[in-house]
Amino acid sequence: MNLVVVCTNYPYLKGNAEYNLLNIQLNSFKNSFKNIFLLPTGRSKSEYPQHKDKIFFNLRKPTGTFLFKFLIYFFGHIGFLIREIRSINRIKRLKKFKKSLFAYVKGIYLMVFLEYSLKKKGIHLSEVFIYSFWFDDYTLGALLFKLKHPTTKVITGAHGHDLYFERHPEKSIPFRYIAMELIDHIIPDSKEGAQYLKYNFPLFKHKVSHLNSGVKKKLKKSKPSNDGIFRILTLSRTDPVKRIDYLLNTLKKLEDLLEFEIQYFHIGDGEELDELKKQSKCLKFEKFKIMFLGNLKDNDLKVFFENKPIDVFLNVSSSEGTSMALIEALSYAIPSVVTNVGGNKIIGSYCKTMLPLNFTPDDLLEYFKKIHYDSSYRDQLSKQSYSYWLNNHDANGIHNEINKIFKETAKS
Repeated sequence: MNLVVVCTNYPYLKGNAEYNLLNIQLNSFKNSFKNIFLLPTGRSKSEYPQHKDKIFFNLRKPTGTFLFKFLIYFFGHIGFLIREIRSINRIKRLKKFKKSLFAYVKGIYLMVFLEYSLKKKGIHLSEVFIYSFWFDDYTLGALLFKLKHPTTKVITGAHGHDLYFERHPEKSIPFRYIAMELIDHIIPDSKEGAQYLKYNFPLFKHKVSHLNSGVKKKLKKSKPSNDGIFRILTLSRTDPVKRIDYLLNTLKKLEDLLEFEIQYFHIGDGEELDELKKQSKCLKFEKFKIMFLGNLKDNDLKVFFENKPIDVFLNVSSSEGTSMALIEALSYAIPSVVTNVGGNKIIGSYCKTMLPLNFTPDDLLEYFKKIHYDSSYRDQLSKQSYSYWLNNHDANGIHNEINKIFKETAKS
């Protein structure tokens, strides 16, 4: 079989969840397929390098023949679009229609592109296995390809925005029921995500398997501060769902309640980064230092974790799958405090470090004081963090699990 991996920016955009997860996953099954074709759907300014075991497809260069075929397939599969439109309820109907139409166009585009490109590479279309990293509009294209070439197997990952209806303004995701009907297997990265799909699509629960994300063992563990300063770390894109603004406001209210100094570091950027910097200045912190470090390269991030004292890692998201940044922190044995949402729940329950969604300054105060003043408690949290990573996310264990899922799907 030949594997096609449909992703967004791998391997160009490094240090994010997609990059870290696919590195582990591709290494796990690189010897199980004749060829591995990488299909990044994002707009990359980089050239598409050719590797010995990975062949890149450029989604952005269609030909005239390709466009003609796109029109034929667009109308040939129009029944799926009509079925989807009929299922739309009256709430925000126009927005849902536009979103469904856009998803259908992307799906048809990918279907035609795959057929055209694989034929050009001399690949038999009866020997194709498609792995869509995200459960998104392009997954529909993989499934339309499967309809035309029934021996094709399709697996998709599912993480956060591509999984939960509630993360979308319309509270729905186009073609989700149709996708659940046609797909071979879905591998959400959290137990909560798997339960969510099984609950909402009980007819297809046999197609859902939870697959933990894998993180490699670290040579060094992070150390706590020994200079009286309490150091906090968050690591994520600066997106509203990550609620860094909420955390800043809460930290400001803590200034008058704590006797010790806090240094707060945020690693990662995004559209909200400038606004968060402005917010931090407007809050006029006096005792606490707030530092936005932006994106760090992989090696710089490794150096930060290994050499910079970190007393607590926070994840205060309003919605979460399994945060790769959080798993990374756990693998460094950093005490981690998380909100009671999504994939955070099982981690917070295991480590006994759960925050309510709308946590107060007093909620943080309790954890910060105990970690800062009680070294035995801090050591206990450190051991629990490391234990959770070792038992659930060690890359060596994930290797066998993902191979098993892909082999069983190929045989089905």
